Amino acid sequence: MGSISNFFSTICYNLSKKSEPIFNDYYKIITNFTELTPKSTSPYDMSNYQYYTSGPTPNGLFTCQRMTQTEMNVVYNKYKTEYPNGPEPKVKWKYKSTACNSYDKFRIDIYKPGRIVVKSTLPKYGCVSPWIYMSMNKGDFTNPYLLPIDKPTEPREYYFEIDMYETFFEHDNRQRIALSGHYGTQQNREMKTLSIKGDFDMYHFSEVKWDGKGNWTWLLDSVVLYKTFIPQPKNIAPFFKLTFIVFPFDDIPSEINKVEWKVDYVKFSNNLITTGLSL
Repeated sequence: MGSISNFFSTICYNLSKKSEPIFNDYYKIITNFTELTPKSTSPYDMSNYQYYTSGPTPNGLFTCQRMTQTEMNVVYNKYKTEYPNGPEPKVKWKYKSTACNSYDKFRIDIYKPGRIVVKSTLPKYGCVSPWIYMSMNKGDFTNPYLLPIDKPTEPREYYFEIDMYETFFEHDNRQRIALSGHYGTQQNREMKTLSIKGDFDMYHFSEVKWDGKGNWTWLLDSVVLYKTFIPQPKNIAPFFKLTFIVFPFDDIPSEINKVEWKVDYVKFSNNLITTGLSL
């Protein structure tokens, strides 16, 4: 869930010259977000406050809106009807939110050098994030929704996640931007992370680079903030996600009904995987 803000990294960012990254040799750019798939594996977040309703608008506007009590009841009853034997959510859903992913469009090859750049706002409330993700339990390999690319010969357990950034609201009325990598298994996740703290109005450019061997670098507005090694599972094909969530420990103030996040573009280097993505 992020980290305590790093004072020295915050100072470094504040004192550094900031600019848009030069990335003219990108392989793919997304500006029309209907190219990505609305988050649809399950609309129900079992740990946090949001119920996913759809993807963003075509021009990349994501929203997170507080539901009425009636809407909350409808969503909860809908879940109990669809999953009568399903687990009880940790918290009742309070928000309807939007998200999208590249699950059945393309995957990220993390085993050769790559780069992703995102131009977006950094909302004050709620947790927004562009991230790379893939995880499996051994039992997951029998699930019918998995694509051929997700079914290796030998089932194994792993967890892999790279958060280009996550936004958090701090109690001193400022924001914390967390840059993180998660690895291990679903049951035993490790995390390496660093945060900076400040007032992040208007647009910013987030960037992540990797060398294909587990060394990752995070930048914000072309300022290098974090470098670390993240152990990588073998032969996985993670996908790219854009999500807007609300954590129970970091709820949106009650007087605010709706929060917006605008993503103008996402640029990818030439390491996208498109094979094995049909059932």
